[in-house]
Amino acid sequence: VWITKYRRCALSLPIQKRLEMLFKGICKELNVRVIGIGMEEDHVHLYLTIPPVQPLPYVVQILKGRTAKIIRKEFAKELRPFYWKPVLWAVGYFVATVGEINHETIKNYVEQQGKKDIEDECSEMEGGGEATRL
Repeated sequence: VWITKYRRCALSLPIQKRLEMLFKGICKELNVRVIGIGMEEDHVHLYLTIPPVQPLPYVVQILKGRTAKIIRKEFAKELRPFYWKPVLWAVGYFVATVGEINHETIKNYVEQQGKKDIEDECSEMEGGGEATRL
């Protein structure tokens, strides 16, 4: 899991679709199996199987670096209101291994990202209200 720089709601649906294609292509190149991809306007969830020979920080670095460069180039006009410098992702990421909870629970959680059933937090933030996560 990682977020956009400044937690901006910059990942529109066209950007999310392009990111999904990029993630799948890069993972195939790195011999990483994609189990699930979920996105919202301000963050990305990836559920991956990474072979033991691939260092986890290297995989994340490649995924974040390549996608940022390509998305910034292809969606420059759309991202201009959010970023004045050539950035997309914030520094850092969260990683957890599957252990105590089952595979299907994680896969369902990742796939449900972006399908809001309460309210759209990013719309609230743009309107000046403070969004809370339940």
